[in-house]
Amino acid sequence: MTLLTCQGEHLPTSQGEHARTGGSSQAALAPGGRPTSVAGPAAGAHVASRPVRPQRRPADGAPGVNRMEAVVTQKAAPAAPPAGTTARWLRRTFALLAAALPIRAAAQTEAVVRGMVIAPGESPAVAGATVDLEGHGVTQTTAAGFFRFERVAIGEYSLKVTAVGFQPAVLRLTVEGDTTVTVRLERVPFRLDSLVVTARKIDVEGRVQDPGRDLPLRDADVLTSHGPPMRTDRRGRFRLKEVWEGGQIALSVSAFGYLPLDTTVVPLAGDRYVFDLVPDLLVERMIAQQIERIEQRAGGRLSTLMRPLDRDGLLRSGGGSLRDVLRAKYSIHLRRLRCVLVDDRLLPPSADGAMLGAMIPEDVQRVEFLFNGAMLRVYTRQYMRRLIGSRAKLRPPVYVAIANPPVCE
Repeated sequence: MTLLTCQGEHLPTSQGEHARTGGSSQAALAPGGRPTSVAGPAAGAHVASRPVRPQRRPADGAPGVNRMEAVVTQKAAPAAPPAGTTARWLRRTFALLAAALPIRAAAQTEAVVRGMVIAPGESPAVAGATVDLEGHGVTQTTAAGFFRFERVAIGEYSLKVTAVGFQPAVLRLTVEGDTTVTVRLERVPFRLDSLVVTARKIDVEGRVQDPGRDLPLRDADVLTSHGPPMRTDRRGRFRLKEVWEGGQIALSVSAFGYLPLDTTVVPLAGDRYVFDLVPDLLVERMIAQQIERIEQRAGGRLSTLMRPLDRDGLLRSGGGSLRDVLRAKYSIHLRRLRCVLVDDRLLPPSADGAMLGAMIPEDVQRVEFLFNGAMLRVYTRQYMRRLIGSRAKLRPPVYVAIANPPVCE
């Protein structure tokens, strides 16, 4: 309801009257202060009233009139936003929303692939099945049919499963995180007709080598799915005894300073296998650090005529025993030799020649002569392996020539 002020009187105007005038009314005051007709402002307008001073008598003698003048002021409509303001507002809003969202942690780069191999029948688990994950080696299922691969990089892989008496299965896996898969194998019937098939056991021979140096690897560890673990001999050879011909055998071959090798073989009578190992660059750097420690310990005591030999230099010497290599390399300078230490242990003078004759260059990492050739120190690969795993302080070498026999430490 709109309120008009006229000479101290408040005159209400009802909404009904306002509606009958078409929503627009204006207040005009006749002489005597009585309103005649009302024409209101447009909807949303603000009505304000102010008094008007009395006017002079008109020329025709009509009396002056005191009246109120209705002043209508229109509220200003909101201004339209400048061009581009809406787009900038939307971009700013989306940016704030994105910033408010939780930031996901760094994407997972490695995962675990596990699974189970089953087949139709009362005992669905397939034990001893060979599972080959592309680029991640081979494993065999457990007695319950389970398998597992650790540290699998995110990506797509081919998974192949084989087992005796079953049709091979090949799956394509997309690894985005830890993945579990179930592989179903179909049985393959054997049609023997009138043939009699007899399984037999055979012996399998193998050899482990470093192909880059054309070097057989002695004391390499060989683990198999059939039989106890074993080690290679001085020529890098090993033998698996009484294995089933035509049956799959899982092998794991490892040696100090080389990357391990996991594979499978299906042995047949007369087969011989060669396993090539690749040097482990990380272990080689660790060995180099230990050699540096040994050189710092020797200080100025190293012989200037009889320079040290590392493993590669020993292997290039042409083979034979370590004693043969030393005689060929240092010749008459060996006459100065008074004591021999192998892995920091003093050899008895009566047995040092025999010990050097029994050692082969492949087992030695370094030889060095100290005190003008009077002391020979030999460091084997196994000793380097112990040094890498230990932070024991190396004692400085000691040689006292006036004693009989001389003191060597």
